[in-house]
Amino acid sequence: QELKTSRMSLGSEDGRYKVSVSVGVTRQGAMDAGDLIASAVEVGANSFYGPQFSVADEKAVQDRCLDTAFADAKRKAKKLSTLAERKLGKALAVTDGSTSPFELTSRTAGVEGGVLGGLAVEAGVHQVQCGVTVAFELE
Repeated sequence: QELKTSRMSLGSEDGRYKVSVSVGVTRQGAMDAGDLIASAVEVGANSFYGPQFSVADEKAVQDRCLDTAFADAKRKAKKLSTLAERKLGKALAVTDGSTSPFELTSRTAGVEGGVLGGLAVEAGVHQVQCGVTVAFELE
């Protein structure tokens, strides 16, 4: 679990000062997310944004995704070369079709969440999408 102050502001209105502090919390899993929100409210939090789900090690996920995309491209190319009665040669060109560097799409999974006042905080699932275009030599 990691706490990080992301924003602080100080202002005055009618001779009174108002201080605003934004704190972000990073943690693995959503099991206790509801309890975490309840604890923050108990100590004075009056607004809440999130949760936002993300991938802890984006580079490792991107690498696995690209490995899978390349293997799939090669498998399809082998099938097509067999149908064309040709032998698949080496890769001549590879283009990464991923988007900056890959796309994460959140959706609610409905598994292992916390509860806050009857409100379920469900674990999120990310779908990683990436693609490659590979030009192979035909022999």
